[in-house]
Amino acid sequence: MDTKGYEIIVGLEVHCELNTKTKIYCSCRNAFGAEVNSQCCPICMGMPGTLPTLNEKVVDYAVKMGYALGCTINPISKQDRKNYFYPDLPKAYQISQFDIPLCENGHLDILVDGKKFSGNAQQFSNHKLLHHGTLMFDVNTDDVAKALKVKEGKFKSKATKSVKSRVTNLKPYLGDITVEDFKNLLIEWFDREYGLKKVELTEKQKQEILDLRERKYATDDWNLGRSPKADIVRGDFFRCGQVEFHFSIEKHRIKDVKITGDFFPTKDIAQLEESLRGTEYSREALQEVLENSDLEGYFGDVTAEELLQVIV
Repeated sequence: MDTKGYEIIVGLEVHCELNTKTKIYCSCRNAFGAEVNSQCCPICMGMPGTLPTLNEKVVDYAVKMGYALGCTINPISKQDRKNYFYPDLPKAYQISQFDIPLCENGHLDILVDGKKFSGNAQQFSNHKLLHHGTLMFDVNTDDVAKALKVKEGKFKSKATKSVKSRVTNLKPYLGDITVEDFKNLLIEWFDREYGLKKVELTEKQKQEILDLRERKYATDDWNLGRSPKADIVRGDFFRCGQVEFHFSIEKHRIKDVKITGDFFPTKDIAQLEESLRGTEYSREALQEVLENSDLEGYFGDVTAEELLQVIV
């Protein structure tokens, strides 16, 4: 399938729990700590013939969030009922908003003086989905700008505007403080807001952490990525994002391979790399490996044929 002319739009479904006194569609209490099943009613349980009633406070909170995110607030909105079979509760249904939501077209940019100072990243490694956020305190902004430069052919979407935003450090806005000072300010704030529990590490635990750092997290392989000698580099932009195969070929076979890109796999991509090692570099051999691999876990709905058109 030719993906040219298509636009990738990525959406995230984020669930937020509001601190209202009652639930969103009935008058049952919205609180923790009560006896099991003591805060429910026929409406909560989706009984036939019941009529959910929207909580006005929920609407108030939603509108406030909409304004905070720069959304368009629709003067007319509606709820949509979705019925589909729940194996554990066939009579249940879901209430959502489809074509006329209360708020839409918002965005979230954390800025200081009109410039971005934060970001996040995600990686699937060793059967774990890792996600982390960053705050730019005192870094080389020229290097960051180069890293954020979008490659030609990159998907077009609303997110592209954020990539092109200017970046800055927080230090110029905080006065003459060190990274350690800034860290302590953050800890003080979180402690004040959430009552952090302080845990003291033993000297043995501290040494184990330092050993692990030197053995793994301070290495070039971890920080810069393993970069095998690449005799052949093949890649393109698919519906899942950019995917590049870096092949090291010896005697017509794949001696080593590294798969890179900005796609978000749900399985460890190292498993596919291992499956490809030792394979003859031919369309037939690669097709057999790809068709017997769980490509959906790596590249979503991208097919083996689509990959073969690029890498062979």
